[in-house]
Amino acid sequence: MQKTDKFAPKDANQAVEWTLTFERNWASFDAPRYLMALDSIQKHVCIAKGLSPGDYSFYASNVETLFQEETYPVLDELGIPFACAWNQHCFFRFCTGLHIHASAGKQGVY
Repeated sequence: MQKTDKFAPKDANQAVEWTLTFERNWASFDAPRYLMALDSIQKHVCIAKGLSPGDYSFYASNVETLFQEETYPVLDELGIPFACAWNQHCFFRFCTGLHIHASAGKQGVY
């Protein structure tokens, strides 16, 4: 008898949906919030014990942006998929390559 994993996705669609839910909810929202709560607790405890507290804010902000440039989540909110903006150099090169030549009346990508 083959053992099935009750947490395994039923199909590719469900796997993608779960991944996106994890990225948008847990990794981008919940985890940084919990890290900052932990940061607040450890600061309180360390100061009470006369120790120098740490600072988790830099790490929490990196978790919130999935360790990518801060522009990626903004692009995602604008409807540009994260995968499309993965290579920032090519993405912004494309955006700055859009030119409208009013004098020639031409529009194109250069």
